[in-house]
Parts: sequence; structure tokens; C-alpha cells
Amino acid sequence: MKTKMKQTKRQKINRGKLLFFLLIPFLLNLLSTFNSHAQDIHFSQFNNSPLTLNPSLAGSFDGDLRVIANFKDQWASISPYMTFALSGDMGFFKSRRNSSYLGAGISFFSDRAGTTQLSLNQFNFSLSYHVSLNENNMLSTGLQGGLGLRSINLNNNIKWDNQYNGTNYDPNIPSDEPLHSGSISYPDFAAGMQWSYGRRERNAISGNNLKMDAGIAAYHLTTPNQSFYGNSTDKLPMRFVVHGGIYAGIINSKTSLAPSFEYMRQDRQKEFVIGLMLVNKMLQQSLYTRNEKSAYMSFGAYYRFGDAIIPTFEIQKSDYAFGISYDVNVSKLSTVTTCRGGFEFTLRMINSNIFKKR
Repeated sequence: MKTKMKQTKRQKINRGKLLFFLLIPFLLNLLSTFNSHAQDIHFSQFNNSPLTLNPSLAGSFDGDLRVIANFKDQWASISPYMTFALSGDMGFFKSRRNSSYLGAGISFFSDRAGTTQLSLNQFNFSLSYHVSLNENNMLSTGLQGGLGLRSINLNNNIKWDNQYNGTNYDPNIPSDEPLHSGSISYPDFAAGMQWSYGRRERNAISGNNLKMDAGIAAYHLTTPNQSFYGNSTDKLPMRFVVHGGIYAGIINSKTSLAPSFEYMRQDRQKEFVIGLMLVNKMLQQSLYTRNEKSAYMSFGAYYRFGDAIIPTFEIQKSDYAFGISYDVNVSKLSTVTTCRGGFEFTLRMINSNIFKKR
């Protein structure tokens, strides 16, 4: 009887893995049918920016509280783009008896681009529900709502097309641009879902741990108006995201392989990033005294198709982690940038004891 139950369980897991790999090409093909005009902020370390990747990831981690700070400095050699993000999320009602729980998070990001200092500041609140399908599989859904604030510096010597007199630029020619304001605000909403599979190690040195996940999300569901002109409409197009990853330990080794990908499409703009990280366990947490904290070192690279190669390094000690990456520009723009893209930094803290008595 037990043998039949184990065989049935393995069949379900194998079907889930097969569905995972079959679903990805279908979703990528589906998203390729959408059109758009602009692109949102993006981070090269997309796994370290969960609430801009998928609202269902709120509270989806091992622990009680997670705080992440991201900073990206891009194209400084030609026209600077600077992005900062800060997020905090928690899981509520987590327990061994009831593996289904709620997640909630708040996030803020600020983006400033170009010499006109076109800026976007946005506050979001995310709510998710994680339901256990069985011992290893979980399905998560999430909603996100927030407020976007866009602004532009109209006093920063902006040059308009109609200020050229036919041969040269003349700042004394009026622009006749009917801008009603240098700032606008709008409500913004998103939704997403994710499937995840997890199998823990038999012991500290077995190296047979396995985790997989795949998710899909949609942002700007109401396509809010972001026009600076009083009587015109400039809809912010929806952004669609497909992402996934695997974290697989190498048997009888302290090293794990962690390939992952992200695909985004917003109007005609699209981004596809794929890469591999090698995770080396330097210290193993004591199962008895808890005095010795775990430590990991990860290194690898990602490739953003048609744009950049992204070497990445991360080190984690106990509850804290630091990640750094650099976008090496390899597109046609590299003739101007000389391959200089920009640095990205991540600080992450996960606390697993705030609701537990010592």
C-alpha cells in the first residue's frame, strides 16, 4: 500500500515538473501578441526585487520578515538613469500544522531618467494568499495596489523641435507646448500567481535539495493616464511578466545550481533575461545549538538578450545578504557606451525569529 502511494506521489511530482517546462514556451508565445509604447523600471537582479516581479511573492520566503533595498545606476556615460527601491513583506499565520498562510508587503521605488529629470515615485501595497496543494507543492496568488507620481523638470533647459529655426536651435523661440503641469498622479493595480515546489535535504551533507517555481503577473491593469497635457490621453500600457527558476543541490556536495529567467513585455518593448548562479554553502547552521549561523556565497552571470551580459556576485551570512552586479553593454549602443552599462546593488535581510519566543 505504501509503495503504491509513493508511486502515485512521484507521478504527481513528475507531472508537475513536465507542466512547468511545457507552460513556459506557451506563456512566452502568448505574451508576444501584446503591443506597447514604454517600459517600466527593471532590475538585473530580478530575484532580489520580488514585489516588482510578481505581487504573489509577498510573504513567499522562509522567515517572518523580509526587507530588501535595491539601487541601480545605468547609462551614466551618456544619459543617467537612477533607480532606488525599498520593500518589506511578511508572512502571517505560518505554522507546521497549517501550511497555507497570508502574505503582505509594502514597497516604494523612485526612478529618475535623463537630463530632464523625468521621475517616477510609486508606493504599493501587496496582499497574497499561499495555499498548500500537498507536502511539496504550493500555489500563490496576489494583488497589488498603489499610487504613482510622475514629474518632469520644466525649468531644466528642455529643447523642443519647434525651437529650431531651420539651421540652429534658438531658445528664444516659444515652445508652444501645452503642458498643464510638471507632475501628475494616478492609481495603479497589479495581479499575479505562482506555483512552487520544494524538497528539503535529507541531512546537512546530502545535497539533494530541490526547489522550483514558475509565475505570471500583469501590472497596470487599468492602464492609467500618464499624460502631462491637460486634455490629452497617454495610457500607461500593461506590463506582463513570466518568470521561473530552479534551485538544485549537487548530490553529496555543498554546491547548488540556480538557473532562472525573467520575460517581460510592455507594448512593443520586451526583455528576456536568463542566467545561472552557483551557490556554495560555506557554513552550515547547527541543528541543535543554533549558535553557528549559515553562510553562502553565490556567483554567476545573466544575459539580457540584445542588451547586456551581467556578472553577479552575492554573499549571505545568517539573516543578511549583499549582492552586486554589473551590466556589460553588448548591444549596438556599445559603440557609444564602450560596453559601460551600470552597477546594481542589493541589501537583503530576512528575520525568522520576530514572532518566536526565545
